[in-house]
Amino acid sequence: FTTTQRHHKFGWSFSVVFCEKCHQVCIESWDHLDLVGHLPVGLVTRNSSLHKVIGIFLDDTNACISLVDCTEADLIAQFNDVMFDKPLWPAFCVNPSEKITVELKIKTGQEINYMPVHLLPI
Repeated sequence: FTTTQRHHKFGWSFSVVFCEKCHQVCIESWDHLDLVGHLPVGLVTRNSSLHKVIGIFLDDTNACISLVDCTEADLIAQFNDVMFDKPLWPAFCVNPSEKITVELKIKTGQEINYMPVHLLPI
């Protein structure tokens, strides 16, 4: 679905947005209503493209959710003290913009081969 909201007040979110401050595409990470991460990922010029693979790793052993830039093998944000005793209801959305187009593909199982090994818990 699409929304004008960049985050959700009842959960953890990340948004790929055209940032008016940076004048480029940025990834924002939200812990409920708090902006906890802001990562510029690339300049946008007419007819340019940027390809990013973002992984979401649910770690019930360490009670955290990690957002991973699998393209650059880097950690974007980590949400700690996550309770996994209740069901998680994942929701994915794209913030519409006339400046950028974002394509969302959800991959599972054997389609996932980009998770950097050094970012996985031991």
